Formats: sequence, structure tokens, C-alpha cells
Amino acid sequence: MFCYLTLNIKKPVLAVYNNNYRYSDSVQRFAMALYVLGGKITYEFVRVNLSGALPNLIALKNYVSNADLKLIEGDFRFNSLQQHLNSINTKYGFGSEDCTGVIRKIKYNKGTNTFIGFCTPLTNGIPTVKHFQTEPLEQLKTWFSRIEKAPLLNIYMFQPVVQSMDQSSPFLISVYGVNNQYTSIDIIQRWSYIYEEYNNKDPIHVATKWRNKMLSKAAQMIMGQQTVSLQHLAEYYY
Repeated sequence: MFCYLTLNIKKPVLAVYNNNYRYSDSVQRFAMALYVLGGKITYEFVRVNLSGALPNLIALKNYVSNADLKLIEGDFRFNSLQQHLNSINTKYGFGSEDCTGVIRKIKYNKGTNTFIGFCTPLTNGIPTVKHFQTEPLEQLKTWFSRIEKAPLLNIYMFQPVVQSMDQSSPFLISVYGVNNQYTSIDIIQRWSYIYEEYNNKDPIHVATKWRNKMLSKAAQMIMGQQTVSLQHLAEYYY
């Protein structure tokens, strides 16, 4: 795959754009995968030794920003999941939750002005988004002295069910730092929240189904024990 991208994309890019390189979406996705899997040093080593084949780090960060690929710790990306499912034309899949050990360390995310790496507090089983966001230095010192650094990472994934395996890549819904000090009630409340969000239909989609049923001569729309028809709307407006 790497040889294909290098041989088939690098030459026309250099010929047409000289030093102002432009890259196709496939090259940018490959660059992102290389950066994530290999790290910054590996990516820079490959990029420098293959001049023009890969975008620089600034261009790569712009690609991430424009593609809405950034994650916010504790945020469940249900809207992005819905867009992904619509793009591959499916609404079925399997959800999963897993926990893995990580190196305890704190990092600052300038994009969200938050500190990442502490154990994320839970509210009714749901992680609090952007909880560690502060300006005063004293508050940060308090967190470092009183809040545990997360030894574990909770990960939520969704595996779409599609006809073509080429489109069946898993989707990352949420990730946040935790310890093992949470209750069974927290887990049940979180699962209930995720289930309800999974089944939360798009209002436009629901309204379209209502319209189709009301205009259909064969189907009936029932609310409670009453039948809804266009006559009711006519009486209401006129």
C-alpha cells in the first residue's frame, strides 16, 4: 500500500504543484494512520526520507481539524456515529466496551483547554466532559495533589454490520480515563444512557415516516386508540 501511494501519487503532485503539495484523501488517511501507529518520530523519519510523499505535521493537524477527527475525553460521538452509518447505508451493528491499562501521565489539550489523564468523574454513570478545565494555577496544583492519575482507559466501539467487509471498519464512540472505583449502578446507568442514545431516532426521519403514513391510502397512523388522518390537520388549520 505504501509503495503504491508513493509511486502513483508523488510524481504528479511534484510535477503540478512544485513545492505547494496537495494530497488526495487516501494519502491523508494513510498519513494519519502512519502517525497514529508509528508516532511522531517515525512519521517525521519517513516523511523526510520521502520528500513530498507525505504532508507535514501542520497540514496533518489541519486535516484532522477539518475532518472532525479530534476526540474530546468523555464525549460520546453519537452524532458522528449517525453520520458514519448513513454514509455506509446501514443502521445495525454491535456496541462494545473495553478497558485497558495505560501509562499514568497528564497532558494539556490546547484545543479544548483541558487537562487529560486524570480519572474522569462520573455523573449518573456518565463521564463529565471537560471537567478538568481551569485557568488558575492553584486549581491545577490541587488536582495534581488530590486527583488520581488514570491507570485505565475506558473505550467504546461500534462495529457496523454491512454487506461489504470493505466498509465494516469499527467506529470509536468515546474514550476516557478511569480507575476501578465505580459501582454497578454506574455501569447500569451508563449502559442505559448508551442504549437510549443508540435508539434515539433523527427527528427529520421520524417526521418523514409520519408524512408517508398520513399520505398513504393503505397504511394507517395510530396514536393511542385513535387514527390520525389529514382531516384532523384540515380541521385544526381551517
